[in-house]
Amino acid sequence: MGFVVTSVQAKAIMRFVASDLTNGDNIGHKQAIPSIDLQFYTPTEFEILTHLANLIIPKTDTLGAIEAGVPVLMDVLYSSWASKQTQGEHKAHLKLLLKYLNQQIPSFTSTSKIQKTNVIEHIDNLAFVNVQDKETKTNKTILEAYKSIKHMVTRTYYSTEVGASKELRYLLIPGKWDGCLPMTENTRTWA
Repeated sequence: MGFVVTSVQAKAIMRFVASDLTNGDNIGHKQAIPSIDLQFYTPTEFEILTHLANLIIPKTDTLGAIEAGVPVLMDVLYSSWASKQTQGEHKAHLKLLLKYLNQQIPSFTSTSKIQKTNVIEHIDNLAFVNVQDKETKTNKTILEAYKSIKHMVTRTYYSTEVGASKELRYLLIPGKWDGCLPMTENTRTWA
């Protein structure tokens, strides 16, 4: 049951995402998802995950989650590695989060990047900063769903070459061990 993303498929996904990320605010509403043999996600789920991954780890001076291939890698991991229970929980989290996002902004996937970012920042604050949301009383289950998806996106990103060696500092064969190094504002964390 192995799954391999061909370089052609990976390049098609990157072109698909990059065109919308560099030219506009929306991913996917202008064009269909490129031909990729998804093993776990439906095309709609993959599109949502792509949006979320881009908002969670956007491209900055280092490559983001999309450029690192996180959505494709997550499809591979969930189809070939995850247990049925884990697969079911992840799909339920994705469905629950999409329902919440569409309640906040109708048609989440086709709205502007600014609106999507605002909604994700709001739910991120609720989930991680313990901001009290008295107006909507966001359901704890939705927050757990968001945390779970964000956790998997970040873990997957930092397991890629881009995340582990470009974003983080990486030295294959380190020199002497020095347990006390001065930290500056520009010091990055080690992988």
